[in-house]
Amino acid sequence: MTRSLVTRCGFTAVSALLASIALGEGRVNGYVSQAAVHTHDNAFFEADTGTSFNFRELGINGSWQFSPQVRIAAQAVSRRLGDLDDGDPKLDFALLDYHFYSAESSNVGVRVGRTKNAYGIYNQTRDVPHARPGVLVPQAIYFESIRDALLSVDGVNFYADAYRGAGEFAFEVYGGKRKVEGSVVENLMFQADTSGDFGTADVLGGRIGFVPAAVPELELAVSAIDVKMELEDVASFSPLEVGQAFLDIVANPSTAGKYATSATIEPFVQLLSAQYSPQGWVLTAEYLRVDIDLTNVEILGQPQPDNTTKLESYYLQAEWQLNDHLSLLSRYEYLTFDKTDRKGEVYQATTGRNAFTQYTSGITLGGRWYFTPDMSLTAEYGVFEGAASLVGANSVNYDQLDEDWEVFILQFSFHF
Repeated sequence: MTRSLVTRCGFTAVSALLASIALGEGRVNGYVSQAAVHTHDNAFFEADTGTSFNFRELGINGSWQFSPQVRIAAQAVSRRLGDLDDGDPKLDFALLDYHFYSAESSNVGVRVGRTKNAYGIYNQTRDVPHARPGVLVPQAIYFESIRDALLSVDGVNFYADAYRGAGEFAFEVYGGKRKVEGSVVENLMFQADTSGDFGTADVLGGRIGFVPAAVPELELAVSAIDVKMELEDVASFSPLEVGQAFLDIVANPSTAGKYATSATIEPFVQLLSAQYSPQGWVLTAEYLRVDIDLTNVEILGQPQPDNTTKLESYYLQAEWQLNDHLSLLSRYEYLTFDKTDRKGEVYQATTGRNAFTQYTSGITLGGRWYFTPDMSLTAEYGVFEGAASLVGANSVNYDQLDEDWEVFILQFSFHF
């Protein structure tokens, strides 16, 4: 699906929603949040440490039910997250949902447009502050640096639910393209802003969920996503620039990535999820493996060896709802970009870059106070070893990231 078609679909959805308001039909909701982030060791997705207020969200979403089978839904959002997101308005999703089959024990439908990706426990609700377990979703699984690419694609989503004696099954399969803004992928792969960009991702994914009839508080799921991205719009180098670049690489091998003139990245994402929700508690665990093939790499036109790495991560999380006003959170998470080089020692020896950027492990403690059901104050404090979860923003000096760091985040949010 072309970007222009998605844009037209988004404007059609927004226009219909405005009409529904005028007619007193449909539903329109929104949220606004403002956070303060403090860290004195590593900057949190921006250049400087200290206290920052460059973390805010404003979202407006709505849906209009044309008939029992057809509805449209859309969400526009302005989001600032340090230097990862500049706050420009954009469409998180804009879709037409056609529920074409319904029976007592099964439902089947299709969504077209910019549709949300079925991935893990939190991906389809991560855009809404009160739907997240803390200020942020677990970064070992739901990387904030590629939030938009994980959240939705421009394409088609087929879904089905089936109710059987064993329990409830939910299936989703989706495919399409997604524009990747900025230089996030380049920073994740090379820790450098290359002469081109990985501007578009081809995405094919799916999720199978199961809630057993014997234990309705338990949800199990497996998700998979196949992604392909190619380096595009690469600048040309004059002979003089090539010579200067080679001297730069010889003097500092860690700069080689910014002179990439060709590359193809093909991550295959595999995620196992489990969530158990007995009275007053929500216990969640997810395990992620990503097989990343890096092929067709050229540095200044010179072919480089193909490479395959296996990212591994997981988290264990407990939420406790003490009463109608207060909930508490604890989480342990672990992430390594290469399970054969868990501490980044080989990475540092071969590239000259900071080993600490290749792994993260840490503990997060937090809580949320609801002044009203729609207004809350959320706080979380994290202590981490390794800085892999901070990779993404251009303004970060990755060579200077420390191994041990802490972060405190306080967020006010209001839903309407």
